[in-house]
Amino acid sequence: MENTTNRKKEGLILALVAVIGLAGLLLLQFARKSQTAGADAKTVVQNQNNTAGSVEAGQPKIQKVPGNLLHEQQQPEMNVPFVYELIDFSPGGVYQLDPGDGGQQQTFQNGKLTYTYRKPGIFFATVYAIDQGQQYKIITSRKQVANITVQKAVNKKTGKPAVDY
Repeated sequence: MENTTNRKKEGLILALVAVIGLAGLLLLQFARKSQTAGADAKTVVQNQNNTAGSVEAGQPKIQKVPGNLLHEQQQPEMNVPFVYELIDFSPGGVYQLDPGDGGQQQTFQNGKLTYTYRKPGIFFATVYAIDQGQQYKIITSRKQVANITVQKAVNKKTGKPAVDY
């Protein structure tokens, strides 16, 4: 008799633990859903036509604007046209360059822009994308503009042109 009674108690306790465990899992799932309920409204997904979906007023707009500079390590020379070229950019998008030397922003045409620095020094050129009247900073590149003299003095030891930064 005792074995039967003990087995019934064990079965009842086991069933009770299982019910409590299931209730706890359901409670966690409902709490998790309520935390992420507004996340979809904050994310803007762009379709293949590069048109953004609508976002509720006051909601932040989250997006990744493509764009990068080709040959970023190349350095310009004073009074010599320097070509900035974008890679991984959105065709049809408006991209502008702030050369960092106090000059006006210039607009890229088909991912290319030629700019001439008029003074030597270290400048931080910044590429911006313009979307719906807002400007987004894409990349900033440090440029050291060299003052190459007309006579191009030659270093006696290396035989290479001497550069005055």
